[in-house]
Amino acid sequence: MDKKRTKKNLYLLSSWILRALRKEKKTRPISQRLEFNCRPSLIKALAHKQKMKKKSL
Repeated sequence: MDKKRTKKNLYLLSSWILRALRKEKKTRPISQRLEFNCRPSLIKALAHKQKMKKKSL
């Protein structure tokens, strides 16, 4: 159960980060954006979310 909860929090966090990145896209260089979410688990979550988005389109 605890694992599930952290997974959900991670998912919510990744969606928040995606939103933040979308906002910052024009002002922030890519290297800084990559530093912002450099935790591997977050990158995995973000990649998964992007994949799911492409499928739904």
